[in-house]
Amino acid sequence: MRWSSLVLLVACGHGAAEIPDDASVDLDASSMTEDATGDAIAERDGALDPDGPAGCGTLAADPADVFVDGAATLESLGTMACPFHTIDEALALAAPATARTIHVAGGEYVQGAIVAIPAKVRLSGASEASVAISGGGTCAVTASPCTLTLEGGAGLDHVTVTNATGDAIVVTGGTGAAMIDHATASDAKRFGIAVRSASLVLDHATVSNNKQDGLNAKQGTITVTASDFRNNAQNALDIDQGATLSITGGNVDSNQFDAIFLHNGSSFTPLAHTITGVSLKQNLGFGIFCAANASCTVRDTTMFGNEIGIVFDVGSTNALDLGTQASPGNNAFAGPLATERNIRAGLCFEQSGAVATQLVEGNTWRACAPPSRKTGPFCRSNNTYSDLAFVPAVVSSGTPVIPPVACTAVP
Repeated sequence: MRWSSLVLLVACGHGAAEIPDDASVDLDASSMTEDATGDAIAERDGALDPDGPAGCGTLAADPADVFVDGAATLESLGTMACPFHTIDEALALAAPATARTIHVAGGEYVQGAIVAIPAKVRLSGASEASVAISGGGTCAVTASPCTLTLEGGAGLDHVTVTNATGDAIVVTGGTGAAMIDHATASDAKRFGIAVRSASLVLDHATVSNNKQDGLNAKQGTITVTASDFRNNAQNALDIDQGATLSITGGNVDSNQFDAIFLHNGSSFTPLAHTITGVSLKQNLGFGIFCAANASCTVRDTTMFGNEIGIVFDVGSTNALDLGTQASPGNNAFAGPLATERNIRAGLCFEQSGAVATQLVEGNTWRACAPPSRKTGPFCRSNNTYSDLAFVPAVVSSGTPVIPPVACTAVP
């Protein structure tokens, strides 16, 4: 584009140069040449941009989107063109009125303080593989170091969070559920994710290689979808006290203790948990441990290679639902290969009553109907494999399971 009759003033460090009215200026060139006095005229997309230095633009008073790039060298303003250089700068902004997303470019972000994400704010990384957040500070909620905290109503996605001295992610108080999706919590010295005083929605996440539990929850509703828990040194999911679990899909494999430990240490009132469509394999503890103050509904779930597929600790009011004729379980306690079974039993009852009351309709076992074996003093004492095992509460106890009308035996 060519313009005539243009007056242009450019400050370049040696004063201003005036271009005569009859001069022509080519603004389509990628940069402008020196003027007659020898002063270098700034590039078109730099000082000529009316939005600020180096074309940075301006950050709104209550921005919906804020940008962070640890490798950026331009002015640190939080705009897309001139992002903040640290996550802390983005979090130091006043709380949003409605919602805000902090977009984090690829890189390693080693924190000297906790990344505390408040309600209405989502921290969104470029990808789990490229955004790594570590370090942090002491988390008052868990009395342990942690890297990142999420309030209820806050969000986190497409990042990997680690902590060499404590917990990777801690969910704290707030209104609503914290949301973590397409993120990784790994290599923490304690918990990958600790939930203490809010609910959590976990979607397409990876929780792996943590030195204690993968996810440890003591309060709130924990909703997990299509997530993987692998190689954690204790339980993959430890759901305790006031917390309840609903998990759908995903894999819980190769953890050192139980894949899913459901209990309620602070109350005798059983809380209800549901497990649907999950693969629980090669865990050194139980696939599911449903304690005496927990009720469990299990559907479409595969349990191979665990010490025991499910251990149900019979309490006074808790219940185990593995399938009815109206709603078959479709759970697999065994597969066609010799390695596709659990070590001690597919299903074991601790302190089973004298009368058979348990339904197990529509599941897959090594044999159909599944054979039952009395053992004790604990389910772990069963050294001869049986699809069903039980530890009697009284001498007269027999098998607690009603023989199923429908079941499948693997070849």
